[in-house]
Amino acid sequence: MSTPSANRPSHPAGTAEWRVLLFGPEAAACGKNVVTFQANANRLSVVELKEHLRICEPALSRFLVSGRIAANHAFVADDHALTPQDELALIGTVSGG
Repeated sequence: MSTPSANRPSHPAGTAEWRVLLFGPEAAACGKNVVTFQANANRLSVVELKEHLRICEPALSRFLVSGRIAANHAFVADDHALTPQDELALIGTVSGG
């Protein structure tokens, strides 16, 4: 019988912990720089990930419209398949001059 790793929390069968890094105004809106949530999926599209973020952190709703998701340091398309092991980040739009 195996025991859960001391470094990873134990989750009910079929669930995974997802982590999304936040920066700047997105982090300020939530009061934290990482959002974590549980999902009954080992893969999510970017669209599905944004919906989970909207539900678990309503303060991010306005940023999810124009913000982009990066996976493993690269922007990904809305239909890209993400996994909980990916390093995920919500990157807001930047303007200035």
